[in-house]
Amino acid sequence: YNFFVESYPQYPIVFSTWSNHNLDLSYFPHNVTFIQQKLPTDSGKQNMNYQFTSTLNGIDNVKTKFVIKFRGDEFYSNVENIENEIIQNPNKIYTSPIYFRHWHMMQFHISDHIIAGLTSEVKFMFGAAKYAWDNKLITYEKDGKTEEWWEPEIMLTRSYLMAKYKEKFPNLDGRELMVKHFEIISLENLKP
Repeated sequence: YNFFVESYPQYPIVFSTWSNHNLDLSYFPHNVTFIQQKLPTDSGKQNMNYQFTSTLNGIDNVKTKFVIKFRGDEFYSNVENIENEIIQNPNKIYTSPIYFRHWHMMQFHISDHIIAGLTSEVKFMFGAAKYAWDNKLITYEKDGKTEEWWEPEIMLTRSYLMAKYKEKFPNLDGRELMVKHFEIISLENLKP
């Protein structure tokens, strides 16, 4: 927490965490908001339900046009570079190159270490994933078998694109949709 608070006093900062943490919030400045919610009873595979819930709790308190979402166990010293990439092309959702999978390795696999873009689009993506989770829309057909999305990154991407394209989604080229809607943040821009 202290790194972001000390490094970015010019940005509004929202931390979303669980109410089972005892935090002394008295010393945080006015640009910092803490959101604490009860931990969901079901974490989901790879804690995907925790991620979707926590992110939506936080993003509901974002008042800016753009948002940059980081994992809570990572920090970056160059938020300005990410912000500049978003401003250059605000019609995409930006993700870090860390664990962004090539289509041939794993289809629809973005990185969830950083997710940034228009607040409305990032919120829509997490909302679509949470809706899919809550309504058990977490399976798909592959080679005549029913498979389950167990990666939160794929759940985020597929849910987002399926919600955007509804009935058209099964007939569209997923690679084209990925290029149209997502951008990988330059690794050069993430260097300390």
